[in-house]
Amino acid sequence: MSKQLNFTEFVDYLLVRLYELDRERGSGDFHDAKELADALNQPVGQMWPADAVRVLIDRGWARGALAGADQAYAAIAGEGRLYVEGRQHETALIEEYRERPFTIVNVKGKRNQVAVGPDGMVQQVQQQVELSAEVRAEALGVLDEIREALRTASLNESDREEALAEVAKAERQLKRKWSNTREARELLEPLGSIAGVSSLVIKLGELLAS
Repeated sequence: MSKQLNFTEFVDYLLVRLYELDRERGSGDFHDAKELADALNQPVGQMWPADAVRVLIDRGWARGALAGADQAYAAIAGEGRLYVEGRQHETALIEEYRERPFTIVNVKGKRNQVAVGPDGMVQQVQQQVELSAEVRAEALGVLDEIREALRTASLNESDREEALAEVAKAERQLKRKWSNTREARELLEPLGSIAGVSSLVIKLGELLAS
């Protein structure tokens, strides 16, 4: 997003992330609201995570635990799931996040280099890199998780086959001795709009950028 997030948008962001984690793990675990806030591509107020958790609790959208003035943990509740899955949201953040999560969530990494293009726009440039055996194995494991999530996602067969083909392309890129990790991420970025997949796409992006 180009504009600064306001608090209402942040509340929607926190809720959709809790929704994703609940779909991915299904364990009902509490998640650190500050860690979720730190993943944003722009800073928010120090008290926003705790304040947002209080709002979600008051509205019945989440269960929460406060551990100090600026620390809070939350898990989505049934009413929160209904809100995320519904068509009426207080902001456009949830739809924007589903369509292009990387415009909202920042993936930082030492391999990323910043360059200014001929049009004056700041562009991300990434060289091919030799992944360590550990990172490569973990990345391929996440791809397997994405592939499995796609097989059970609510998609028509044509869209499912197209998405699986993109996963296969990313897999071939990551299996190379010198991998273009940026290309692999960009192949998978459109899959971030599919329920149950976006959190895995973010997880892979963070892994490849670390």
